[in-house]
Amino acid sequence: PPLGARRRMAMLLRAAAMRRFPAAAAATALRPTRTGVRFVSSHFARLDTPWNPGVVIVPQQMAWVVERFGRFDKVLEPGLRLLIPLVHRVRYVFSLKEEAISVPSQSAI
Repeated sequence: PPLGARRRMAMLLRAAAMRRFPAAAAATALRPTRTGVRFVSSHFARLDTPWNPGVVIVPQQMAWVVERFGRFDKVLEPGLRLLIPLVHRVRYVFSLKEEAISVPSQSAI
């Protein structure tokens, strides 16, 4: 399809997704490139931080950054971990999963 048709189709699909899944709308983007517009997913970019009940289970392929009184303390790897409530706080959840990105075709000289 021509570039204009692809762009319109991408915009229509994004509008439909925003209506069906409002939370996912913030995690997606249409990035302009020299050859057109390409869809980029940032699904793994930022995840919600969990509540700290004391004993936490870090899922596989995840890493949690922990702060102690507002300063960096450690990075929790997958498994059963102990945290002190009100002292330790999970500040950032990072996914270690691989994410495929689309790369536009390039011509060689």
